[in-house]
Amino acid sequence: MAGAKWLHVEVAYASESEQVIIPVTVASSVSIEEAIRASGILQRFPEIDLARDAVGVFGQIAELVDVVQDGE
Repeated sequence: MAGAKWLHVEVAYASESEQVIIPVTVASSVSIEEAIRASGILQRFPEIDLARDAVGVFGQIAELVDVVQDGE
């Protein structure tokens, strides 16, 4: 994408047995859901259900449609 701004974000997940943080680079204006999907975490942890499970940014509940910011 010509002129696209790229953001560096981290997608984190913790279960009782494992905790992961996955750095991902995404184009600006992507949603939280798009960043989650881009990270590949849904394939690694099929128990994650975005229709059911809450998501957050820095400990604050967020919506899947919220736009991510650099460094989140």
